Amino acid sequence: MKEAIRDWAGQGLKPKRMWMALLQRFNLVEATAPHLSSVQRFAHHYVTGKLGGSDIIDAVQRKIRESAFTGEKEEASAFTFTSRTDDEGNAVTGNGSDRNPFIVGVSSKKLLRRADRDPRSFVLHIDATYKLTQLAYPVVVVGISDRARSFHLLGISIVSQQQQQHHAEVLTLLRRVYEAVTGKPFRVRYVMGDADAAQWNAVQEVLAQDNHLVFLMCYFHVAKKVFEKTRSLSQDAAKTVMADIHDIHFASTEEIFHTKLGGVLQKWAGLPEIARFTAYFSKTWLDPRFWRWQAFHTPSGFATTNNPCETFNAATKRDVTLRRKLKDIRNDGGTGSPAPTKG
Repeated sequence: MKEAIRDWAGQGLKPKRMWMALLQRFNLVEATAPHLSSVQRFAHHYVTGKLGGSDIIDAVQRKIRESAFTGEKEEASAFTFTSRTDDEGNAVTGNGSDRNPFIVGVSSKKLLRRADRDPRSFVLHIDATYKLTQLAYPVVVVGISDRARSFHLLGISIVSQQQQQHHAEVLTLLRRVYEAVTGKPFRVRYVMGDADAAQWNAVQEVLAQDNHLVFLMCYFHVAKKVFEKTRSLSQDAAKTVMADIHDIHFASTEEIFHTKLGGVLQKWAGLPEIARFTAYFSKTWLDPRFWRWQAFHTPSGFATTNNPCETFNAATKRDVTLRRKLKDIRNDGGTGSPAPTKG
C-alpha cells in the first residue's frame, strides 16, 4: 500500500484521490481501509521529505533561491527570477496575500533567445491558464508565434493575483531577464491578448514605453464572447449577428472595415430584439483598446487568435497535470500500470 502511495505521490495525485484508488486497487471498503488522514500524513511526509515538493512558503522560497538566475547556468537549464531579494541578495517572493503577492518567473537562456529577432517577424502572446498548481494559482504564459504559426515559449510566471500591477511585474521581470541574457533591449511590435483591461494596461506600461506596439485582439475570444451573448436571442437573430461578426472580421482593409461596420450597425438598428446586444458590442468590441480583431491588422501569415498559445497550454495540462493521471488510473483499474494502447 505504501509503495502505491509513493508512486501516486510522485505523479502529483492528491491524498483524497490516492485513498479512493486504494479502495479500488486493494478491494477495500471504508471500514477496512486506512483513514484518509493517515494517507494525507504519509503522502505529505514523502513529498516534502523525499521529493522536495511543498507548498510551505519556506520550502518554496528555498527552491526559488536554489534555482535563481545568476547568468551562469547552461543554455537549456531552467532558472527562476523574482523582483525582490533579501538582505543577502537572495531571490524571494511574497506569500500570496494581497499585500505581499506571490510572483515568480521560470525560463532559460535558450527560451529567451527565441525573441532575439526582428520584432516584425513575430507576435507576442500573453495568456493565463489555470489548474496547473496545487494552490490553483494562475500561470501566465508568454511566448511568440511566427509566420508558420508555430509557438515558441519565452517563459512562464506563477502569480497569486491578476491585477494590473501583477501583470506589469510579470512583463517587467521577463524584459529584465531577457536583456540580461541577450544584452539587447526587448523589442516587440505585435502583442496579442484577451479583452483584459489589467493585461492591456500592463502591456502599455511596460512594453509601450520604447516600442511602437500594435495590440491585437484574439478573434476566437471575440467570437466566443459574442456567441455567449447571443444565446438569449432567437435563432435567426443569433445567426444574423454571428454572420455579420465574421464578415466584419475578414475585412481586408480599414476602409472596408468601416464600410461593413456602418452597414451592420444600421441593419442592427432596425432589429429591436438585438438593441441590448448592439450596445454591448459597441461598448466592448469597438473600444479603442480592444477593437483590432479584424484580419487586416495581423500581418499576413500570422495567427489571428491566441490558438498557438492555447495549444501549448492544452498540451501542458494534458501531460503534466491530474487530467491525464486520473484518466490513466481509471483506465488501468487502479493498478498503477500504464493503460494498454491500441495496435
